[in-house]
Amino acid sequence: MLRGWLYRPRGRAAAAPAVVMAHGYNCIKELYLDRYAAAIADAGHVVLAYDHRNFGDSDGEPRQELHPWMAGPRLRNAITFVQTLDGVDPERIGIWDTSYAGGHVLVVAAIDAAADRAAGAP
Repeated sequence: MLRGWLYRPRGRAAAAPAVVMAHGYNCIKELYLDRYAAAIADAGHVVLAYDHRNFGDSDGEPRQELHPWMAGPRLRNAITFVQTLDGVDPERIGIWDTSYAGGHVLVVAAIDAAADRAAGAP
């Protein structure tokens, strides 16, 4: 099971766009995603920041080992989850990952119409 933090914009009555984000290789969400997620939520978006499987708070063994062929499908599962949340506009989902995971964003954005915006940070 993937585990993460959900950030919601303050004072927004209408359904908000959402951003799903994860960390790069050999990191966890606590290293910097919290700052990015808070800033994006302050700009009016719902944000799900999660740890990849086998990392941080997410389940899985062996610890700190990433399976690159499964990271994309798990990102797609996170998108699907966010689309079900109250207060989220399911037609306005973006994905944002850092470092190594930025490559997963590009692949998922190319094959999943639910992710209408993609960004990666170096």
